[in-house]
Amino acid sequence: FNMKKILQPTYVFKVFNDITVDFLKENGFKGILTDLDSTLTEHNCPEPDANLIGWIKSVTDAGIRICIVSNNRIRRIYPFAKKIGIPCICNAFKPDKAAIRQGLTVINRLPAETLFIGDQLYTDIKGAEAVDIRSALVEPMGTKTTAFIKFKRFLERVIHKRK
Repeated sequence: FNMKKILQPTYVFKVFNDITVDFLKENGFKGILTDLDSTLTEHNCPEPDANLIGWIKSVTDAGIRICIVSNNRIRRIYPFAKKIGIPCICNAFKPDKAAIRQGLTVINRLPAETLFIGDQLYTDIKGAEAVDIRSALVEPMGTKTTAFIKFKRFLERVIHKRK
């Protein structure tokens, strides 16, 4: 049993918008499932910035569907998702498969044509692997987070020698 091998993102990017429309098309992606906090925006940030709005527009204009799949509560995720015009699934309990499969249904895409973007190995990347979705690990945005997530990030660095 090799934990390092199992929790291995397909791709690694510094930030979400390094994932270009060209990259998505070249790799056959027609859908994106993504985490929100620390992935597309800083933890609990109430407003999307112009950078995120522009990226969402370029991706959706290319016909690529997006859905947020977050472990956070509806009162946090839904208002943000509404502002950027994309659907969301809240209280996802990632890495549980159910919400990730629900996300595939929402965007009407198959696992093979979907990319999961996230900032955590034990929730986002593990969840994507469980449903055979290719994954992109991004560096966490900002410094605000919870003590529990800080602890998980510490474990990720120790176990995976992540920088």
